[in-house]
Amino acid sequence: MFDAPNRRLLSQLGAGEGVVLHCRPQMVAWALGQWTEFLVLAVSFWFIVAAPDAFIRVGALAIILVVLIELACRATVIWHTRYVLTTHRAMRLSGVLHLDCEWMTWSKVTDVHIERSIADRIFGTATIHVQSANEKSAFKSMYDVPDPRRFADVVTEMVNRRQGPVRDIDHLIEDAVRGALDD
Repeated sequence: MFDAPNRRLLSQLGAGEGVVLHCRPQMVAWALGQWTEFLVLAVSFWFIVAAPDAFIRVGALAIILVVLIELACRATVIWHTRYVLTTHRAMRLSGVLHLDCEWMTWSKVTDVHIERSIADRIFGTATIHVQSANEKSAFKSMYDVPDPRRFADVVTEMVNRRQGPVRDIDHLIEDAVRGALDD
C-alpha cells in the first residue's frame, strides 16, 4: 500500500475505520471498453498510410495524437481509481490532480445489483451498482470490478452486520400469509 492512490485511500479513513477490501478497476476490461477510440486510431493510421494528400495525412496524425492523449488521461484516472469497502462504508476514490471521494454508509444501502456482460464474464469482472433510498446519491456504480462475487459477498456481509440479517423468516411468512387470508 505504498503508491499514491493507496496513500490517499488511507487519508480518507475515519477514526477506527478499517479497510475490509479494496481493488481498482481491471485495466484490460477497461481498455476493451474503449473500442471506438481504437477504431478511430486504426482508421487514422490507414489514412496516414493510404492517403495521397499530405494534408489528409497531417489531419490523421493530429487525430491520432488527440485520441492517444485522451486515452492516456482516461487510463491514468482509471489507474488511480480505487473501490473500497471499509467497516463503515463503501467508497469510490478517483482522480489524479484532484481527489473525488464518493461513499455510502452501510446503513444507507438498500440494493446491490451485479451486471455482467459477455466481456465481463471473459475477464472475470462486473459492474456493481450500490443503491440507497436516496435517489440523488452520487455513489451509484463501480465498473470493471475484479472478482465481483467476492466483492458482492463482502458488501452483503457488511450490510448484514450494520442492518442485521432477516431473522425468523418462518414467522414473517406466516404473518404475510395470515394477513393475505384476512383480506
